[in-house]
Amino acid sequence: MTNPVSKKLSKSMLDSIEVDKIIYAEVTPPGAMGNSGGIIIYTTQNDSQTNELICYRTNIFEDEETYLLAEKILLKYVDMTFKTNEKEESYFDFYYGGMGNNVLINKKVNLDIQDNFFVYTAENLQFQILSSVQGVFMSIADVYKNRNKPSQLERNRFVFKN
Repeated sequence: MTNPVSKKLSKSMLDSIEVDKIIYAEVTPPGAMGNSGGIIIYTTQNDSQTNELICYRTNIFEDEETYLLAEKILLKYVDMTFKTNEKEESYFDFYYGGMGNNVLINKKVNLDIQDNFFVYTAENLQFQILSSVQGVFMSIADVYKNRNKPSQLERNRFVFKN
């Protein structure tokens, strides 16, 4: 299992991150529990010499400009049932992690769930993805595991329709 390379997110680094290569991201507004005012972005870096997962972090209390710009970029590409962004392609599914924590997972990846973390597999390498706090992981893992199963509400709609 390979651990990601941790880097502090800066405004200049945001320009080099390809949104469609982001695997997992957390956006936590100030006042939320856990990673209050923090953003975490896990993205792949695949070039001819390296194949690694980078974990970028920033916090509104340390760098407000970078936080606000990263939040704007991430939320621009989220697919939420109550908000459809028709102008841009949607790259992420939205998951509520509880207590103000918002998680975005790339629609084109399939993460495995371990005891306390997610696993992203690429080119026979496994990368560990840690949520900001255990409560976020537990909330997201349960919903993510059952994401392709129809909810009770959806099953009821089908029964009543027919």
